[in-house]
Amino acid sequence: MKSLDEDSLALDKSSILPWRLGLLFAAEVIALTIWSSPNERFTRFAYGDSGTDLTIQNLLARGFLPTVDFGYIYGLLPLLINKIWQGIFGANPGACRAAALICNLATAWGVARFASTMRVGRAGIALILFAMPDILLTSTFVLVHVLEQALLINALAFQSREKRGVSLALATACLFVKPSMAYLYGLMLVIVIARTGLRNWRRALAPAVVTGLVLGSILAAVFGLVPLLTTLTPGAGIEVYRQSRHGFFHGVGKEFWYIPGGGIRDYFRYEVGSWMVGTFVLTTGGLLAVARVVGNRATRNDEIVLTCSIQHIAFILLFFGNRWTWVYYYATMILGLAAIAGRGRRHAAIIGALSLLVLAGGKAKFETTARIWRTDSPSLETFDLWASPAERADWRKVLELAKGHHPVVLLAGTDGAALLTPGVFEPPAGSYFVPGHPVSSEIHRKADQIARAETVVIARPKGDPGRGEYDAWPEIAAAFEGFEIVSQGDLFRVERRIRRPAVSH
Repeated sequence: MKSLDEDSLALDKSSILPWRLGLLFAAEVIALTIWSSPNERFTRFAYGDSGTDLTIQNLLARGFLPTVDFGYIYGLLPLLINKIWQGIFGANPGACRAAALICNLATAWGVARFASTMRVGRAGIALILFAMPDILLTSTFVLVHVLEQALLINALAFQSREKRGVSLALATACLFVKPSMAYLYGLMLVIVIARTGLRNWRRALAPAVVTGLVLGSILAAVFGLVPLLTTLTPGAGIEVYRQSRHGFFHGVGKEFWYIPGGGIRDYFRYEVGSWMVGTFVLTTGGLLAVARVVGNRATRNDEIVLTCSIQHIAFILLFFGNRWTWVYYYATMILGLAAIAGRGRRHAAIIGALSLLVLAGGKAKFETTARIWRTDSPSLETFDLWASPAERADWRKVLELAKGHHPVVLLAGTDGAALLTPGVFEPPAGSYFVPGHPVSSEIHRKADQIARAETVVIARPKGDPGRGEYDAWPEIAAAFEGFEIVSQGDLFRVERRIRRPAVSH
């Protein structure tokens, strides 16, 4: 009876060399980066997640420390990288986009090495090619997510070549990026390495120990020991998830997979249908791998599929946030499914069919991007970022209303616009204003800004009369005493002071 590796070799005798696949995937990454330029939105950097890559560096330059003076739930390594990168190329959206592109190219190289080593065949390669647009969606958030993806995917690539010590070193580095999946992956690698014998175990651990000590020492020297130790634990992130009601089954993440009144077509029109089918296929593949492990018949393919399936299930149960977080570990899921294609012709047929579902699910997003190319555009007034004509008009009105009414404070999830328009707004008071994230001093700084302000620009869409999560902090809510609304646009509401608050902040 042929082994799984022999069967995969029969499936694709002419395995594509890693560098050829690397060129193919890198070319796709570059082409998709150009095509998806409309994703580089003004709203992303003005008051969305991407703005934190700018605001945090501003806070650091002013002497504030992460986790001490402002809330921060990720690792310190992305902060150090951004500090160096933006110090060279400037603190602007273009520098952020370039850093994300480099990480995506690193991901593409890791995917290529993985696909070549695992002999995923034509079905596996088709799946990866069709899934790449969604794999790159991590770059529409912050550096943390795209860097984490690059490290984890390259760790999987080394594991597929049985270089588990290097994989563990990359997983260790990933702990300093985001203290969540890296812990689980590192534990799995330690267990697999331990099964190979004590001598191999000690030798494989050495690169990880050195990586941890070197990165830990550098980050402690730059940011301090307290921020380092705090960011190596997931406690702050867990609290944010709890207060934001994140979660796959019982939280706001349910909006990803539950479509009220939706039929089969509604599920497969977008990514959710192929994602759910892929989850079933990968979980089944992982269970088959467990059976072979128990029967002492496991192959390298089983090890990889089981690793990917455990990570995917853990993501669903532990790390799934809101409906947009499905992309965080999508690449791991895709590589696990591609590895299943290498198990034989029947498996390849299943993955080939799944790849068509992925392609069909991307059609609506392709059409949306094509429409935005026709209707929206970048401009100097939106800092070479994309915006619709209505968004540009809304922003122009905000700037006009801000003239002569200083100080002006921006109230948003992140104050990116305050840095994109120096001299117009007060500097950022904190990193990210979402429930559970800000520390006490951060909230007081923002409340003090508002209490002294003549004008406040609030990133709230039309039809939302309240101040949303900002009212959850009594200090900020009290600071708004004496304001009235003077303008409400599609993106921003402008409020102006008519009297001073009764209580000083």
